[in-house]
Amino acid sequence: MEGTGLDDDEFLGVHLSGGTTELLFIKKEKSGFAIELMGGTTDLHAGQMVDRVGVALGLPFPAGPHLEHLAREGKATISLPVSVQGLDLSFSGPTSAALRELEKGAKPEDLALAVLDCLVESIFRLLREGRKIKAAEKGSSKVLIFGGVASNSYLRRELKSRLSKDLPAVELFFGEAVLSSDNAIGLAFLARDHYLSLQEKGRDHK
Repeated sequence: MEGTGLDDDEFLGVHLSGGTTELLFIKKEKSGFAIELMGGTTDLHAGQMVDRVGVALGLPFPAGPHLEHLAREGKATISLPVSVQGLDLSFSGPTSAALRELEKGAKPEDLALAVLDCLVESIFRLLREGRKIKAAEKGSSKVLIFGGVASNSYLRRELKSRLSKDLPAVELFFGEAVLSSDNAIGLAFLARDHYLSLQEKGRDHK
């Protein structure tokens, strides 16, 4: 996987964006990937939680970078509920809890930090369960996080820290932050790989 440091042919993947929060098992093939959808959100997506709380805090939309910047000044005074059951997770409950905290007068920077911590813990628990299920597969120890929300530097740092403490056998990979902000970039890479594969097949048949 270009720009990620991940060279394995199979791995767990977590796609985090405003329209997707999915746990995947991915196997690389000659002309693309075989992707198994294992689990994910049952309601709001990760990016939607960030945006809904961010807009409520008066931040510009999309709120991701602004929420992360605000969270740098935050203190861990707020704990939002984490809703993960097996391979299903929910962000509607944590989002509602965050908005209630805001109504009660929570400091914006503390609430921003709580949202990011909730995301980290939710993804960690989802990955832990997914790894158990795929324990017999060699790809269960490699994890690629991608999508717009994956460009968040706090999430990257804290998720790595969480995994190193509780799942030290797991290696975590991210794409370059600048390439993680738009799904169109990923589609462009897939289209390129498919085109090159077709060219290769054409040469083989000559």
